[in-house]
Amino acid sequence: MEPFPIVTVDGLPEQVTADCGVFVASFAEYFIDGKPIPSSGFDVEIHRDRLAVLFYHYGMKKQLENIESESEARPSLPKNFSVF
Repeated sequence: MEPFPIVTVDGLPEQVTADCGVFVASFAEYFIDGKPIPSSGFDVEIHRDRLAVLFYHYGMKKQLENIESESEARPSLPKNFSVF
């Protein structure tokens, strides 16, 4: 089995803050939902706050409903819940 090729690209923008997780999670959401991925104007503060609310809501739901496994917890927010 041949190893997969590794491609390096020069000149890509680099991020200097610790917001990588917010960018990755938001990119995944855009990709999964079939939305165009913005090349500029990405407001990391809005996305960070939105993710914090979603995680908090999910954690509270699991705690209040005494849910231990992920398969027991159904999403309760509508699929179109978004600030994009």
